[in-house]
Amino acid sequence: MRRTNRSLGVLLFAAGITIIVAARPAERLKAALILPGSRELSTSHLTASTVRYRYFTRPSPDSAEKEVATGTASVTPITHQGKPALLLVTHSGRPERMFIDTAVVMRDGLAPVWEVSRFSQRMMRWDYSGKNVHRTLTHPDSGTRSAEHTYDVPVFHFNELEALIRSLPLREGFEAILPLYSEGSDELEMDSVRVMARDTSGVWSVRFADPAIVSTYGIHGTTRQIVRYDVVSRRDGGRFRRVPLP
Repeated sequence: MRRTNRSLGVLLFAAGITIIVAARPAERLKAALILPGSRELSTSHLTASTVRYRYFTRPSPDSAEKEVATGTASVTPITHQGKPALLLVTHSGRPERMFIDTAVVMRDGLAPVWEVSRFSQRMMRWDYSGKNVHRTLTHPDSGTRSAEHTYDVPVFHFNELEALIRSLPLREGFEAILPLYSEGSDELEMDSVRVMARDTSGVWSVRFADPAIVSTYGIHGTTRQIVRYDVVSRRDGGRFRRVPLP
């Protein structure tokens, strides 16, 4: 069994909701493989910002929608070893069950450097180096455990997915495969993304698909901000959406 990407999965767990599906191959498109450092990714729009959100879920198509959590996402330009980088910080959940993820990625092509997640008393750290991922889990009850994996290609990680989506070429019909390391399953997924169309308000629809969910992002064509975000569970049609606050 596989859970959705880690930040979304933890958020839903904190809200008392799960979306779990049997693992199956991600959608395969005849599309280019985008790797960390790719020149296809335009990141100049990723300036200092903080956005607050409200999260809503509808566990099944015939159930009522309800608000389950709030959160924030921030981007801070920094330097890492003398080169431009980005600090990405996400808080989501409820006050008593908050998920916090902090990551550093290089601005040039969004290659990940390190990431730390905290949920309850558990802390996990990942150090990324091309194809290599070193994972460390620390918990008061079980001490510290470490593992290391080397994959076939250099990886992005799921908690930088929104920076990736915002940085794709916004042209109708563009599609690609993203090699995404799943913090939750400790596996590499080859997931698909496709730029669909731009509406009359200048917002582009971008579709992302992995084994558990299909997500649709609304990306403002000028600011590259995410103005809409909707998720559908493949298993049961349950829905999840996020709404930015003014």
